[in-house]
Amino acid sequence: MIELTGVNKTYNYGKPNAFHALKDINLKIESGEMVAVTGRSGAGKSTLMHVIGCIDSFESGEYSIAGKPVSGMGEKGLAKLRNERIGIVMQDFALIDHYTVLENVMVPLYFSDCRSGAMKQTAIDKIEMMGLKDQAKKNVKNLSGGQKQRVAIARALVNEPSFILADEPTGALDSKTADDIMNVFLELNKKGTTIIIITHDMRVADLCSRRIVIEDGRIV
Repeated sequence: MIELTGVNKTYNYGKPNAFHALKDINLKIESGEMVAVTGRSGAGKSTLMHVIGCIDSFESGEYSIAGKPVSGMGEKGLAKLRNERIGIVMQDFALIDHYTVLENVMVPLYFSDCRSGAMKQTAIDKIEMMGLKDQAKKNVKNLSGGQKQRVAIARALVNEPSFILADEPTGALDSKTADDIMNVFLELNKKGTTIIIITHDMRVADLCSRRIVIEDGRIV
């Protein structure tokens, strides 16, 4: 479903301070997998996440999602692809503090083809899936870290993406809350959701069905 072939990413390409961050990346992730991407700080994990999430471009190679090439898409096309096919969960939650849980989860729907009349119920369904039904009208600034991450996951799921890309999703959480969040991901994966987790935590990586290790911009 996700396939990268010979992908290279260089920051400041063509300049004296160019940095070759990803080197000939070949990677295939099938539908329904739960994969961890690990490596030391600076190894290329975040860059790979940005390429897979269609946040960063790359200068050579091929990348396709469900057989659809990403290369050559304009910014408008990439934005549409991100919104429709990729659910992103960040370590710092990236929520809008003065919005309620419901308002935060609804945000991606405003940029989708979802009918306006169905938006609220679509968001509520995902909120309930995350066990937050009684928190829907609360401002997210009043929630715990674990609750905020559940809101972020609900938001990532609201457009029924092809896969979830999670960047250090347990990094800002205590160990018990981190375990709870990983159980959420495991349950989603059991139901068929493809999940890619960028992590430095080997406990998290060990829960995934496959681990991909990056060193100096290469998959080893």
